[in-house]
Parts: sequence; structure tokens; C-alpha cells
Amino acid sequence: MRVLKGNEARYRNPRRLDVLLCNVVFSSLLIAIILGSLAFLATRTHMFHRALMRRQQIKLNNMWLVEQCKAPSFYSNMKQHSSLCDDVVLEQTDSLWLHALRDVIDNTYVCGNTPCINRIEDALKWLFGRGILLLTAVAASAFFVFFIFLSIHRHLPGPPHEVRFYTDSVSYPLLNEFSPAAQRIKL
Repeated sequence: MRVLKGNEARYRNPRRLDVLLCNVVFSSLLIAIILGSLAFLATRTHMFHRALMRRQQIKLNNMWLVEQCKAPSFYSNMKQHSSLCDDVVLEQTDSLWLHALRDVIDNTYVCGNTPCINRIEDALKWLFGRGILLLTAVAASAFFVFFIFLSIHRHLPGPPHEVRFYTDSVSYPLLNEFSPAAQRIKL
């Protein structure tokens, strides 16, 4: 059995760099998704707890009114406001946790803690305020840099193997006409 040297062992390793990189990226994305889900769950649990406590406080605050509404004289004195007593009594018999859950759902937005329409409005305000000018400047700079590099690249001589590639391979007259060697000869 032959002993492998350091360089040979590295090249015979079945775990390639691209497989390792894919595993690292996949693991990172999985951890980010799990942490994001846990953070979302924790914030919604906290929102539910606050909504439930608020509903319980409202129920405790309305206990006096419920007791007063049970008295026939108080109810008849309310006249056109008697629906207030009906609403308070109905609220006392309603499920607190379902209302708290509804409050959490009503305050949960796809775009974070604010409604998506507010985010869109903010983005449009920025875009029409200074965004168009900034984006135009960035695009013009990118095109300028691209054309500078393109110009530099065209003036650099190609590596020597490039000439051999066109001349040593199968002869294609059209390719030979456009090869860098043919271009240099025409100049």
C-alpha cells in the first residue's frame, strides 16, 4: 500500500469544496429560518399576553357598570344609552383569549410591525424625494466604471495560449479571421 503525500491526499479527498460550501450555506439558512421563526413566535406570544392582560383589565374596569346595569332603575334612567349596558354585559360573557388572539392577528403585518401600505408610502416618498437622483448617479457610475474596465481590457494583450487555441485547433476560417493573432497581423 502506497503512502499518500500531503498534496495527493488533499486532491483525493471525496469532500469537495463546493459540497462543503453548499452545506455551510444550507445550514446557515436553516439556522436563520429557525431563529426567525422562534423570534416571530416569541413576539406574537408577548403581543398575545399584553392583549389578554388589557382585555382582563377592561373587564375588571367594567364590573361596576355591569352591577349598575343589573338594577332596573339605572337601566331605565340610561334611556337612549341603554345599548351601553347591553354591550358591557355581552362583553363580560365573551371569551377574553379569543379577543386577544384577534388583536394579535389584527396587529400582525407581513411587512414587520407596520402595515405594508405605510412601508410602500415611505419607499415612494424616498424615491421621489431623493432616490431617483441617487439611483441615477449610482447607475451612471456603474456604467462609467464598466466602460473604463472594458476599454482597459481591450487594450491589454491576451495570454500566449490564446493564439495557440485558434491556430492549433481545427481550422475554422471564420474563427481565424476574428482571432487575436489575425487581428494583430491585419494591423
